[in-house]
Amino acid sequence: MWKRIKSLTKLFLKTTFHFNPGKKKKKGSIILYALLFAYLIGIVIYGSYEAVDFLKGIQQEKAFAAIIIMANMLLALVVMLIGSLNVLYYSTDNLAVLPLPVKAGEIVAAKLNSLIAYEYIETALIGLLPLSVYGVLTGQSWIYYVLMIVVLAILPVIPVCISACLIIFLMSFTKGLRNKRLVQLFTMLLALGFSFSVSFISSSVRSEADVMAFFNQVNGLVEVYKSVLPNVSWAVSALLDRNILSLLILIAVSALIYVLSVLFSQKFYFKGVLSSLFSSGGIHKKKVDEKTSFKSQGLPLTYILKEFRIYLRRPTYLVQLLLPTLVVPVLMLVVFYFSAKQGMEGSGMSMDLFTEMIRGYEPIVFGCVVMVLLFNTMYSFLSVVAISKDGKDAAFMKTIPVPLWEQVLYKAVPDMLMVLFDSVVTILIVSFILKLRVLVIILLFLVMIPFSFFHGAFIYFDLRAPKLYWHNDLEIVKRNFRVMIPIAVHMVFIALVAILTFVAEMEMVPLAVLLTLVFSLLAFLSCLFLYKKTDTLAKAIY
Repeated sequence: MWKRIKSLTKLFLKTTFHFNPGKKKKKGSIILYALLFAYLIGIVIYGSYEAVDFLKGIQQEKAFAAIIIMANMLLALVVMLIGSLNVLYYSTDNLAVLPLPVKAGEIVAAKLNSLIAYEYIETALIGLLPLSVYGVLTGQSWIYYVLMIVVLAILPVIPVCISACLIIFLMSFTKGLRNKRLVQLFTMLLALGFSFSVSFISSSVRSEADVMAFFNQVNGLVEVYKSVLPNVSWAVSALLDRNILSLLILIAVSALIYVLSVLFSQKFYFKGVLSSLFSSGGIHKKKVDEKTSFKSQGLPLTYILKEFRIYLRRPTYLVQLLLPTLVVPVLMLVVFYFSAKQGMEGSGMSMDLFTEMIRGYEPIVFGCVVMVLLFNTMYSFLSVVAISKDGKDAAFMKTIPVPLWEQVLYKAVPDMLMVLFDSVVTILIVSFILKLRVLVIILLFLVMIPFSFFHGAFIYFDLRAPKLYWHNDLEIVKRNFRVMIPIAVHMVFIALVAILTFVAEMEMVPLAVLLTLVFSLLAFLSCLFLYKKTDTLAKAIY
């Protein structure tokens, strides 16, 4: 049994990370990705340094380590809800593995191992680096770093197993649903609802009086985060208090949940996976109305709608590209609202009084909201996969009697619309929470409209070197380092807005005008460059 699990784990790891020793990467791509990772690492280190330094000033530095541990656990829970659905049910490996003489539990155990390994990449960036910075600034001994590695190695096991079991349980009831897109959408909405519930409960486990009592103690705030979830408490105690018993409990509980997850999947996994393999994509015959069948919608609208249909029809694109852009920002804002409301009430201040107070700091509020907008829209990757998603069919672009420049523009429009839609939703929610003035709302729209047009210009990177040969849709999204480019660019702009807001202390209107001009100029220059260079860049499409 263990030999089969080990062999399957190696197989799934190769497909998950698309390991291909015979394929050589271009030096330019390696340098670009190295610079992007170095930039992200620098941002994480700098942000961690500032956060620890601030908390040390109020004698609550231990709370930083607790926040990082809790953030890793909750983020892993949300990310793995999406990842486990694709890996467990919509991976091309299933067609090859299911006919083999292996049990469902063995397949799931191997897939859980690959998911945990994938989660280690995320943990290294938002777990290992911040906690290392904390250790250096607080003068921790070598024992701390050993415990840190052990805790971070164990921490993803529980959220990965919980996410996988939830998905397996939900998918076991979808046997009668023949529409694969409907199954995936239904499952993801329920799973995200579960994640939201965990986040909401996590933000309200302590009363206001308890929070204030702990805040007034030296490093007392860490107790608030230790009480969020049992595994967070054990991990924090093991790391900060050198509590070996808590570490052993965390290891034992993680191993138990892992074993129970495998046993649970033994009964339910095959029900859902067979349904996912043989369900339709939702394709059905439409009744043709002779009066309207030949009514043209216009070339631009037809092309753009065709692009959106591709994203909607393929389950991986729907879950990995569209749903996170639509749901995650709203989820984050709602959780933030309830957390902030509880914090305000705990300090004896109502949200209404808080909104009245911040009106005297509108330039700072405006800059912070712009940074939130840039952060919420950084996960829109439609433009950097707009051509690669077509695979070999992208070559038909050169046979369609439409100029390549126009086709590239139409392919970039969905990304522009998603960024604009995300911005509108975020602005409306933030305006409701903070009761922003109409002028502030108008200025926010003034900034984000040209930025959304500029965002579509990221299609340049996909046009320049499209990934036309791939085994499954997951490779385009999850194993495509090109998606790091929008994240890095957004982080640059977030840093720029932070400098203009907090260092230069610009007023709201001049800052809005400056950002609008910068984004408008970038959008214009990008469009002009693509207009002149599309034919040359399109040589990579063949």
